[in-house]
Amino acid sequence: MMKSQTILITGASHGIGRELAILLARQNKVIALGRDRQALTDLQNLYGIIPLVADLENSAQVNNVINTVNARWQELSVLINNAGIQQPLQLSKMDSSAAITKEMQINFLAPTILIAGLLPLLQQQYSARVINITSILALSPKQSTPIYNASKAALHNLTQSLRQQLANTTVRVTEVIPPVTQTGLSSADTKNAPSAAWVAEQILKGLEKQQNQIAIGQARLGLWLHRWAPALLRAKLLNS
Repeated sequence: MMKSQTILITGASHGIGRELAILLARQNKVIALGRDRQALTDLQNLYGIIPLVADLENSAQVNNVINTVNARWQELSVLINNAGIQQPLQLSKMDSSAAITKEMQINFLAPTILIAGLLPLLQQQYSARVINITSILALSPKQSTPIYNASKAALHNLTQSLRQQLANTTVRVTEVIPPVTQTGLSSADTKNAPSAAWVAEQILKGLEKQQNQIAIGQARLGLWLHRWAPALLRAKLLNS
């Protein structure tokens, strides 16, 4: 378990982000970023978590977050890019690019801009982390969510590049690949999926082991299939 860190978690109003915030707040200062003001206020009242209301779809608000964090929390040592949306889209039936822009902004552009804007702060710390939540769909897509697949593939590759760029610094870069989870992110049937609380616990266990890539539950199987039986994984996911 991380201790005595100052941690910024995006998408912390609900789901995995909320559960991570609750667990990490036991021994750390946690800044929970999200759009749902009431949910963030509840986290503040119940767990002493610091709320930071912002919409990552809005570029100006992303820049405001960077300015606010640099001004108020100069001891920031961990950035967890957890926020994400998943939209089923048929590109041949779209009459506007708004949905495409929104998904790329929240899933890829905002995390990238936050990393760039907060890295100077993170590099001032004795030890720091950037943690990006991706998806097995970054490696093998399904046909119904093309922009989600592409945005997570972009974040996956960014994570790998960033890890190499920061190899000789005090900033460690970690990728988390969660399974389908009971969060409301996916339109899939999740009644038999693991809870967000369980997934958050597995993430922390992986961080304790200093893993660069943390694949959880069914995502571990997906990662194995991607390496050894990619055709089988494509067939399993493409039309799921």
